[in-house]
Parts: sequence; C-alpha cells; structure tokens
Amino acid sequence: MQAPVILKDVNTEIDFVQPATITLKSEWDFSLGFTYSHEHREPMELEVTGKIPSWLCGVLYRTGPAIYDVWDQETGKETSITHMFDGLARHHRFEIKDGAVFYRSRDGADALEEQIKKLSRYPGVTFAQRPDPCERIWRSFFTLFEPAYNVSGDPSELSAGVTPVLGHSWDGRTESRVTMLTDVNVAQVVDPETLEPEALFSYANLLPDLKGPLSASHSCRDGNDWYNYNLDIGVGVTYRVFRYDNTGKAEILASITDAPPAHIHSLFLTEHFVVLAVWQCDLALNGLAVLWHRNMFDALKPWDESRKTIFYVISRWVRWGGLVAKFTSPPFYAFHAINSYEDPVDGSIILDVSAYPDHSLLGNLFMDNVKNGFNPIKEVRWRRFRLAGVPREPPRDGELVMTFEAETVFVGDLDTRIELPSVAPHVQWKPYRFAYGTHLQPSHPSQDNDTLKNAKLTDSIIKIDTSVLTDRESIPASEKPPHLVWRADHLVPGEPVLVLRPRSEEEKDRCTQSEDDGVLLVVALDAIRSSSCLFVLDARSMLEIGRAEFPDGHHIPFDVHGAWDGRR
Repeated sequence: MQAPVILKDVNTEIDFVQPATITLKSEWDFSLGFTYSHEHREPMELEVTGKIPSWLCGVLYRTGPAIYDVWDQETGKETSITHMFDGLARHHRFEIKDGAVFYRSRDGADALEEQIKKLSRYPGVTFAQRPDPCERIWRSFFTLFEPAYNVSGDPSELSAGVTPVLGHSWDGRTESRVTMLTDVNVAQVVDPETLEPEALFSYANLLPDLKGPLSASHSCRDGNDWYNYNLDIGVGVTYRVFRYDNTGKAEILASITDAPPAHIHSLFLTEHFVVLAVWQCDLALNGLAVLWHRNMFDALKPWDESRKTIFYVISRWVRWGGLVAKFTSPPFYAFHAINSYEDPVDGSIILDVSAYPDHSLLGNLFMDNVKNGFNPIKEVRWRRFRLAGVPREPPRDGELVMTFEAETVFVGDLDTRIELPSVAPHVQWKPYRFAYGTHLQPSHPSQDNDTLKNAKLTDSIIKIDTSVLTDRESIPASEKPPHLVWRADHLVPGEPVLVLRPRSEEEKDRCTQSEDDGVLLVVALDAIRSSSCLFVLDARSMLEIGRAEFPDGHHIPFDVHGAWDGRR
C-alpha cells in the first residue's frame, strides 16, 4: 500500500493527509466487520499518522454488536446469532491526549453469552432471533407480564450495544458513569475507565408508571433535562412521554392511548415541545405478538400504505402539560431524527429525519443478507416536515385535540442520503446549517459489483449544507454547491462524532462558534490491512488531518453509536 502524503493548507495551517490512489479489489472482504475479534481490556497505544490537534483531549466511547457466533468448547455446540441487532455488545474506549491515542474494549454481555452456551439458544425476547418452537409455546404463558430483564441481576445479562450516554445519574451517584441504552427499558451502567458493566437500570426506577418494555435508544437532551417515551403494551397500549433530569427526578408530560404500538428508535425536541413520531413499524395484537414469537421482528404487522405516520406534539412544560396537537403524514419508517426546531418566523415546527419508504430494511439486516453484500440503507432519504399552527397550550377540559396534516417540505435526493446523523451540540433543537452522517454514494461500484464480499453498510461520510436543501427550488442546479463527502474504496466508515474546538472566553464573547469549527472522529474498517483505524477529519474541509491505526489484522466489529467526553 502506498503511504499517505501529508499536505498543508496555507490558509488554515492545518495539515491534511492525502490518501493514496487505490483501485477497488474483488478480493477485499468487507464482511470482516461482522466477525469476531478479541477484546482488549488493557489500554493499547495506536500508531498515529498525520497530526492530531493538541486541543483534542478526552475520551471517545463507542458501542455495538461484536459477537454473532457463540461456541461452547465443552459440548462443541455453536449457536449462531442471525440478526445484526441481536449481536452481543462490545464497548470501546479511545482516549486521546497530547496527540496520542490509547484504545481498550470490553465485551458487555458475558453472562448472557454464558447463558447461550448453556442453553444452546438465545434466551428471552430478542429483536429477530427465532426461538425453539417448544420453548416459545411453554414460556410465553409464564412470561406474559414479567419484565424482560432482572435489573438486580448480573449487569452483563443484558446486551446493551446501541447508544452510549454521558451525564445520566440514575440514582444520584452515578453521574460520572457511562450508560449504554437500547430500545428496551433497561440500561447498562459501565465503568468509564474499564468499561466493566456495573449495574442495570430501568426507567421504572425513576417512576413506577414507566414500567413498559420499550423506550427509545436516543433520549433528547437539553441542558440537564432528558426526554423520552415509555411504551406499555398488552390489553391497553400507552405511550408515556416523560422528562427526567441528571439527579434522577422524573415526571410524565403526557400519556397517549390512541396510537398503535411501534418500534420507535428516536424522537424530536424543540424549545417548547416534544414530538413523538409514531411511524409505521407496528406490533401485532397490541404488542402481545412479541411474547408469542419471542422476538420483535416476527411480531411486526405487514406494511400498510393506508396507515399514516402520526406526530404527537406535547408541551415540555408541566404547568401546561399534555398533548397539544396531532399531525399526520404519508407513511414512512425511520431510525434517526436528524434535528428539529421551531421556525423563528412563524413558530411552526420543523422536523428533519432519515426516512425509509417502509420497514423492509429490518429484514435486510439479517446476517445472511449483510454478509453477502446486500445494502440495507439504499432507500434512506432526507425528509423535512413542517407542523404549522401548533397551539401553545393543550385544549381545555372537554375539548378534543385537533389533528392536522403535516407538510412534506421536501424529500432529499441520492446525493443527500444520510444515516447515523448528528449536528453541532449548540444548534441541536435550533435552526442549523450543517448535518454530518454516514452516506452511500449514488452509482458507486461498491453498490453494484456483486463479485465483492462487500458488506459495505456505508462507503463515505457526508457533510450536508441544509441551506441548499431549504433553497433548492430557487437555486439553479448548476449553481448549487456540492455537499462535502469523504471516502475511500477500501474503507467502511462508521458514525462520525463531531468534536468542536474549545474556545477562549474572549472568543465566546465575540461571536457564535461555527458549526464546523472542529473535527469529526470516524472509526473505519480498512479492507487492505484487515484492520480498523480512527480517522480525524477537519469538519470544515472534510479532509483527513490524522489517523490512529490498529495493527494489521486487528479490526473492530462494526459498531453503532458513539459519544465524546471532553471532561476527562
């Protein structure tokens, strides 16, 4: 492999790494990201190329599935996990200081792995793992109203490999801990240094009414307040939208009983409102089908073009409290909200989301599909909705909550395809310009060449300028500035995490910080070296300025989400 070349931008005095010219090779195996690699419980120093900014000091936490095959050496039996969302979790920690990078990792579900070895099956309710038929028949009757997890048990009995969160204080004493969230109502608290699982926690520990089995992996945070929902299924379906703070105090803002039970991974927030979008991913039999099938995927209803998406708009303020309005739109499915805010001109609510035409991608995430190069995110599109005329207060007693039609402002093209999106922290829930995320470039060989063993979930990182999206009708196509994309044929990049440059008090007083005044941290699989690498990209230019490489042959299984802790 040709060595990268270091260039200097004379205007910014930032060194950029120019990657070598590389030709796509059919022997590259991108499915390596779905295979096991050993955990590293002790810190290992990575080799740095280029220059990591001196101000970049802190810890990048990441988590995701890592184990898909569980082998019992005593019996010789192997249990294969069949869906990406059921892979056993591994937590990752990159510590960056003085230009050096140290990495350590730890499997987060050791006790669950031992149970799988003992039983030769995945116990309990899963996302898509199909149980033994006899186990399904008998256990469904006995677990109908039991919680999915025992929060007082071994904390590694839960595979929590979706979203690392900082600043949670479940019991008033664990604010310094890192919390791993999933779409079930159980969180795993891990040690910030060793990543060892320490405790399990449920929202029911904050409020007994928050006892339902499902919540979003992505709580909406504003300062010290967090917003989420809890879904109770069964004879009566209830969404409880609630707020809690970093001391563990919680209160329910609204209870919704007229929505179908659905898989909802994220929600929206603005200055005055929480918006719960019940997009279509409905669970049959009021959710009780999950208990029969012992997994969520088989309990999903078929796609129904007549079932609209419902947006529930809820006041953030308890003194007003409750549901203020409902909006509907044509059906879609989504994992991730991009951002949301109130229009400063007319007060309408703007919702940006990475949307899919239906929920078929959940089936596309079975391991047989992704390992054979089937790309599940081809159909994702940026969609913007406008909710106009939202009342500021809920209706008075006896008055009905009004339902309006949401305006679809635009649906993005292939060039704005984005997943795992994020924005600068200081413009979250506010008008903003830039969004960052993973991307799949249109008409690229990695999507079409089926001679590649190319489970390329993504092939690039994109920086989208929303001002172009907003003014797209008035700007001639020939004059539209391109969105910036960073990519290389031999790389499979994961979610970018934006870290803004720390500023002096004088700078803070002088002006608002630009949304791209910082770097993006990206973990990517390198198919040439069969290893992984942490890339540092200049957020303004989307050029590489440095990287920290793992030894050849050492890779990180594809993870999901990350969080930056600049306090350490």
